[in-house]
Amino acid sequence: MIYSFTNDVVAVLGKRPIIIHPTKKNVLVARVKSKYLFYLLKRLGAGDSMEWRASAFLNSSKEVLVNWLSAFIDDEGYLDKVKHRMVLNSVNYNGLRDVQSMLNILGINSKVYDYSEKWNFYRLIIGGIDNLCKLAEKLDLHHKMKHEILNKICS
Repeated sequence: MIYSFTNDVVAVLGKRPIIIHPTKKNVLVARVKSKYLFYLLKRLGAGDSMEWRASAFLNSSKEVLVNWLSAFIDDEGYLDKVKHRMVLNSVNYNGLRDVQSMLNILGINSKVYDYSEKWNFYRLIIGGIDNLCKLAEKLDLHHKMKHEILNKICS
């Protein structure tokens, strides 16, 4: 997945990120120096976990919804193969509600739970085999393990 990302950065910015290997097992980091990218990401809300919103994408084409959700779930989602559910945690309730609305547009049911009192975050769950199979069918996940597990669950 990181190589796909670095190729996209080259295509858009004309700069090749440096891939570094931190001490964490199975983790790679792509680093790129670009003022343009920094200000673009800042303008789009990067670095503001409490305030990001996806509502601007709600009226977008299905292709934009699919691409945005695929990237978000690739990055933020945890696939619980025992309970047959995709879990997304965030400190941002409104952002998760936007994601839920986007999923609804694609016919994928989900629920948002409030764990803010106990653990200071909110959780969106896409539960059940039917919803996971819709997720696998409609989205274009690039995370290899999530893609493989979803295929096993849905076959």
